[in-house]
Amino acid sequence: MDESLLSGKGYHPTAPVFGYAEGYTLKIGERATLARAPGQRAHGAIMSLSKGELNTLYGESSVADYQPEEIVITTSQNESLKVTVYNLPVNKLTGKNKHYAQQLAKVASELGLPKEYVEEIKGLAV
Repeated sequence: MDESLLSGKGYHPTAPVFGYAEGYTLKIGERATLARAPGQRAHGAIMSLSKGELNTLYGESSVADYQPEEIVITTSQNESLKVTVYNLPVNKLTGKNKHYAQQLAKVASELGLPKEYVEEIKGLAV
């Protein structure tokens, strides 16, 4: 999630917690989702929104197919947190959105995510 994007839409996210999800990889079609992938790691920022904000956000037609999933995140302080993320079922992942991948790589770089992970995202933009 991108804190400034959420704030710009009128949401009130909590301060981001950075970390990674072990056993997941990032997939990009028209949108992004996490997919189970043994041996892989997906990095990102975790933020909380109110239940009402989540209902509004995931009520938008472009993300209505996303489903809540509980996963474990390892924070940059090496703490394990159970969090709920919203993922698009992989069988519903369609298309390819080069611009989205490029923007996501830019945000990942600005957030200071690992350089090799940023390069991995850039690779999804081709």
